[in-house]
Amino acid sequence: MPRSSFARRVSPDSQERGLKTRQLLIETAGQVFADKGYHATTSREICDLAGVNTAAVNYYFGGIRPLYEEAVHEARREVAFPPSAFAAILKLADPLDQLKAYCGGIARRMLSPGERSWQIRLHTREMVTPIVTMKIMDEDFMAPQILWLRNLLARVLDCPLSHPDIGRAELAMMSPFVLLATIERSVVETIAPSLEALEQEAEPMARALETFMLGGLQALIDERKRR
Repeated sequence: MPRSSFARRVSPDSQERGLKTRQLLIETAGQVFADKGYHATTSREICDLAGVNTAAVNYYFGGIRPLYEEAVHEARREVAFPPSAFAAILKLADPLDQLKAYCGGIARRMLSPGERSWQIRLHTREMVTPIVTMKIMDEDFMAPQILWLRNLLARVLDCPLSHPDIGRAELAMMSPFVLLATIERSVVETIAPSLEALEQEAEPMARALETFMLGGLQALIDERKRR
């Protein structure tokens, strides 16, 4: 009898359970990686939090590094603004209003206690301390929004894309998000003890970031006019 007839058949139910376990591991690992970083995370910790066998990471992914790469890939798919939300931003007539909506939206998603917030935090961590060698601009779903942001800054600042002020504005705008994505929660509580519980900070912090970003851009606009 051909050897293939002895092959173990996998039922549809088993396949579905396997896919669910695999996605559960990605979700759980993504949250831990976002909070602690790649080097401070272990497979055992991920499996314990997911409530699965300690060998599950190796079984489904072949190790913690491939699991990290899967989590980063999912994060990069999710981090771009959803088409409907981005379309609503584009409908705003004033470029500064567009920037306010864009930055405020990122802040709200990053600070949200919801389960999807890990994608933005992990994506930002990966940009700051890259483990996976993939360039952000190579991702089709991110490139259009990044190019849009740069062109919008060029309009607001009234300068060509090649002008150094564009890069300066980008870095200044990104810095708060990098801090929020990479700093440990316990450190936040130490350096900013006056804050409410972090779960309650999404909206107030988003408004504060909008105010500081727009204030900084307006100061840069005024400075360019005086030159």
